[in-house]
Amino acid sequence: ERIHAMPILLVMATGHRGQVADLQRGQSLVEHLLLAGFDLFMLEWAPPGADERYLKYENYILDFLPRAAARVRRESGSDALSVIGYRSGGSFALIWAALNPDRGPRNLVCVATPYDYSRLQLQQAWCDRESFDVDTLVDRHGCCPTDLMDGVFALAADGLSVEEEIGLWDRLRATPDAPAVRRYIRWMGDMLPQAGEYFRQTVKQLMW
Repeated sequence: ERIHAMPILLVMATGHRGQVADLQRGQSLVEHLLLAGFDLFMLEWAPPGADERYLKYENYILDFLPRAAARVRRESGSDALSVIGYRSGGSFALIWAALNPDRGPRNLVCVATPYDYSRLQLQQAWCDRESFDVDTLVDRHGCCPTDLMDGVFALAADGLSVEEEIGLWDRLRATPDAPAVRRYIRWMGDMLPQAGEYFRQTVKQLMW
């Protein structure tokens, strides 16, 4: 039952599928917000095709996100909306809100969203401009390959020793909610490729 007049738009990350917000009953942000009486919408990104390699931040922030917000306003009948941005979805929402103080979100919540890329030390080391040739990568592949994104997320995790990783898996197998853990691990391994120009911008304009 809808209780709150202002709808919520979930803006998901470009690198992951949106089901992390709705893993299972009892462990679902979507379920929680719906039961709280919110009118809820999700903006989820499909894997970019070869013809979408040229997508840039401008496309996501100045085109896709405003169109989604307009659809939410139209469907809900509310001129104001709240946005929850996850990872890069939060980055999009931050920039969109800054550019649109009047037509942007009334409320903005960012989850796991980088806002100061100079503090991402592992990623900074990984894409150091002296050793990482982002132009060759994008020009050769078009879209940033999924296995490369897997490597980035592996780097982002604090490096575990073999003994620590074995211990982690033992604890996961013993947890009373092992199915939820398996769903999360499956989601983590289901990375999406990134549009080439968008990835190039991330490295050059944000990381560098």
